[in-house]
Amino acid sequence: MSFYEDEIPKDLEVGEEYTSRQIQIFLQVKRNIIVLEDSGFLPDSDEFKYKVTNKSSKYVHRNDNNSYIIPSIETVIYEVTRS
Repeated sequence: MSFYEDEIPKDLEVGEEYTSRQIQIFLQVKRNIIVLEDSGFLPDSDEFKYKVTNKSSKYVHRNDNNSYIIPSIETVIYEVTRS
């Protein structure tokens, strides 16, 4: 996906609406973030808008090659619902 630098949101603010394209660009550019969406699919389109309902920071643990990994950096988790 190609995009211009001015299309990249600096952050996703709670209560604000964003297109699915803006959210996908945000996901590609930013690190240590997770977006939870109620339908499980974000189309690459400006037609669909999503509202950020919650934002939190957590340490997301994971398993990798039978090893339990606890990260040293918090992951920002955004919850969005389709408007």
